[in-house]
Amino acid sequence: MGRSGDFWAGLIVGTALGVAVGMLLAPQSGEATRELLKERAQEWKGKASEEARVIGERVKTAVRDKSSEVASAVRGRFHREEEEAAEA
Repeated sequence: MGRSGDFWAGLIVGTALGVAVGMLLAPQSGEATRELLKERAQEWKGKASEEARVIGERVKTAVRDKSSEVASAVRGRFHREEEEAAEA
């Protein structure tokens, strides 16, 4: 994932934990706090799903681009070797 990815993952996890602790220590009833946590968890689940979808699309695009590049290089090499064989 790399250093940048580790930073963002740590930031997200730290933020989520900070929000959860803050809500648990907030001056409200336990039921209200649990309901709030449930709502926030649903929000984070939706955001995480969307981020996973976006990352998946980026990976798919990168793999498609790289595979096209490799296939093109292999075709070029094949044609060069075919021409060299024909000349020999």
